[in-house]
Amino acid sequence: LVCSWGFVALGLLEHLLLQRWLGQGRANIPRLALDIGRALAFIVVIVLTLSLVLGVQLSSVVISSTVASAVIGLALQDLLKNVIAGIALQGERPFDVGHWVEINRQTGRVVEMSWRATRVVTVDGDYIIYPNSLLAQSELLNHSLSSPVRAMHVQVGVGYSHPPNLVKQVLTEAALASPGVCRDPLPSIKLVQYGDYSVTYDIKFWLYSYDRYTEKRDAVMTNAWYHLHRAGIK
Repeated sequence: LVCSWGFVALGLLEHLLLQRWLGQGRANIPRLALDIGRALAFIVVIVLTLSLVLGVQLSSVVISSTVASAVIGLALQDLLKNVIAGIALQGERPFDVGHWVEINRQTGRVVEMSWRATRVVTVDGDYIIYPNSLLAQSELLNHSLSSPVRAMHVQVGVGYSHPPNLVKQVLTEAALASPGVCRDPLPSIKLVQYGDYSVTYDIKFWLYSYDRYTEKRDAVMTNAWYHLHRAGIK
């Protein structure tokens, strides 16, 4: 009965102090941290109940739990690595659910972070599960952490007979006519290379969101073709 009321008290405490506090937007506690806090609180309630109510000696409990922990730790060392790495990742917060990240040359959106793994859905709809221990050692590029506005680059080659200022003006208009492209900052057109048969221009444009970036890049490339064709630029 004491143990049951202890669990009820912990539930009320969590509801009053955490959920209402979080509901006011004062903090954002990771789910993994909440789960660990609940587990530790439950262990404390059970140990206090055994000691104060049933009169069990804590020394015997500690010795038996130490031996059991050693056995379990050896059997579950890979799982423990992932759990510890998950705690480190959620503590440092290099990414969050909803962020667009690039891991091992795979770009996708983070959909879930759990004790063992992080789940990412790629732009092709593939569902990738990264173990937290592997993720903690990998090079990670976060496209959403600093700002939701992101820059992209595409390149196009035109003939030598066309003046660069005219080409830059036409390509700027093509980028601005594409959906999802920012007007502040404006697109930037740079001449980057003189090839054997063409002059290569780099189109740098900014997106309000990284969502559906392949379709937005396609729109810029398509508009570039039409605007160059209308301007008589080969």
